[in-house]
Amino acid sequence: MAMKKYYVLLYILLSFVYYGFGQCSPDITNPVTPILSDVTAECSVTVTSPTTTDFCDGLITGSTADPLTYNVQGTFVINWMFSDISGNSIIVPQNVIIQDNTNPTAICQDATVVLDGSGNGSIT
Repeated sequence: MAMKKYYVLLYILLSFVYYGFGQCSPDITNPVTPILSDVTAECSVTVTSPTTTDFCDGLITGSTADPLTYNVQGTFVINWMFSDISGNSIIVPQNVIIQDNTNPTAICQDATVVLDGSGNGSIT
């Protein structure tokens, strides 16, 4: 009879280890909310999908219906959804800022202006 108790205790212990000590059955916990930095660029950028973690599912990659490539000046928001296999999900916004901060560079060359007797000019 004592041996049977050990098997039952071992089964219970292994069940707790396998199922995360009851944390994942049922899984009612949302994935961890990531802190997403602003994405900034001067002309264009293609944003990569961020990741977060979930206690039961491990690493989760965000998904979105928003565009990932931006090539127009302005501020945009990507709404990332992180969902675990149990259907728990969170939406996390990420700013995308396209702002041209670089001054133009003038390209100059030497030129000679010649005026004729009437005041008309030509450049050589």
